[in-house]
Amino acid sequence: MAITPCCTCPFPRTKPPPLRLKLRQPERGHGSFPTGRKFPFYYLMVENNNYHVCILCSGNSSFGLLNTSSAVIQVETAKSYSISMKNVVINVSVEDRKKIIFEQSNALAESVNGQILIPKGLLDEVVNLVEAPFPVLGKFKETFLDLLKDLLTMVMQKHQKYFAVCDANGQLLPYFVAVANGAIDETTVRKGNEAVLWARYEDAKFFYEMDTCKRFSEFRKQLKNILFHEKLGTMLDKMTRVENMVTKLSCLLDINEDVQQIIRDASSLAMSVLATAVVTEFTSLSGIMGRHYALRDGYSDQIAEALLEITLPRFSGDILPKSDADIVLAIADRLDSLLGLFTAGCQPSSTNDPFGLRRISYGLVDKGVNAEFVRSILVERANFPCLAAKSAYKVKTMSEYEYDPISWKNYLKEPFPKVVEAYSWPTRIVRGKEDELHMEVDETAFVTNEESVLCGTFLSVKKSINPGFGIDDFAEISCQLIQPLEDFFNNVFVMVDDDKIRVNRLALLKGIVELPKGIADLTVLPGF
Repeated sequence: MAITPCCTCPFPRTKPPPLRLKLRQPERGHGSFPTGRKFPFYYLMVENNNYHVCILCSGNSSFGLLNTSSAVIQVETAKSYSISMKNVVINVSVEDRKKIIFEQSNALAESVNGQILIPKGLLDEVVNLVEAPFPVLGKFKETFLDLLKDLLTMVMQKHQKYFAVCDANGQLLPYFVAVANGAIDETTVRKGNEAVLWARYEDAKFFYEMDTCKRFSEFRKQLKNILFHEKLGTMLDKMTRVENMVTKLSCLLDINEDVQQIIRDASSLAMSVLATAVVTEFTSLSGIMGRHYALRDGYSDQIAEALLEITLPRFSGDILPKSDADIVLAIADRLDSLLGLFTAGCQPSSTNDPFGLRRISYGLVDKGVNAEFVRSILVERANFPCLAAKSAYKVKTMSEYEYDPISWKNYLKEPFPKVVEAYSWPTRIVRGKEDELHMEVDETAFVTNEESVLCGTFLSVKKSINPGFGIDDFAEISCQLIQPLEDFFNNVFVMVDDDKIRVNRLALLKGIVELPKGIADLTVLPGF
């Protein structure tokens, strides 16, 4: 959103509101140091679908660490900002803070003959939680090392944002590194973090001991108490569907009987881990704990691995299932989720995908098809159900031939998203005014060239479109409207005071809005 100092900050009058900015921390102020003047910043706040413009004035004040005497400081110029903040022990450079955290944490780990474990994203998260990083080495009881390594590191990293410490062989050591902020009493902070981690580990130990009091297979019956979806039943219902599906898939894929038995045994345990206490608390460990509990109860390595790999891939770039048993089980689980949730009306929108259906779709095709061109289809088209059949056909077609990024580049381009956006602009303007727009468009009432061009294009497109058109033909012809509509909205104000001109412009837009009727109801899509 553009910010204009000392004046009203208008938003484009015919296009969607600016993107909303979400901040991790509450915003207390802005700094601006050009001439010592205060500049107002205008924000569009959204509350109950109503838009409000709010103002936050800037100044040359900034904030030091809140627990110091220099909580508020004055900054003379933009060039002196970094130095001024450094004088109050705040490092404004993300890269410098990251370097300090990494080097000092590693040094602390080396002091106990170890090295820190830094999973993807944790360092980036921690560096933005502190302004003056101060790593502290802590220790926990060695008896906790009897618990699963993944469980211990999950508690440290997810809940406490600590770095785990391991030896040269990757074995966990009874140490951790916490990153404090600013000047601290190191002993007090260390003891405080050790006490918190001790409590967390006691909880994890309690959950684990609860789970190991019974055999893994006994958790299956508890799945009837876990709802998958109100229209699709419980997790036990889902597990039963997956069991039936893997039998059919195994036959279709002509998998040998020995592997089929592994698949059947694994499918009977596949969801049971979701009823365990550990996974209830740490959901992301479902695959790891499923494998662990299966091995503990004497199941074969193949069955245990299948219970892990049914959850793969867990994130972009993650490893994929490898064996036939793992692949069949993973595909059955994803097919059940994907088809069931779409049937239940849970398809993702442009801003919301609570069930992770896009990730499930990628996971389904990731094994046999290069992910890059799958994404270029699904990411662009996932929100247009009317194109689902053609998207599936494209995936099938491309999976049958060798992937060549250059040759597929044009094949993947689609005009539909741009066409939808173009139709959304007039739709939002005429909504609620349809009853008063009964007049025909009067071309003699046009004032601007953009009106005439848009009207001419509209009439041409209208003659070419008929209700028997398919989506692709409709989108291709409608492409002619994209540029005239953009020029119209950039240069023409619709809601003028002159009644004749205003109603005539609205009538033109209403005619454009009605073009898709009988072909597609675009209003059900995001943006309308």
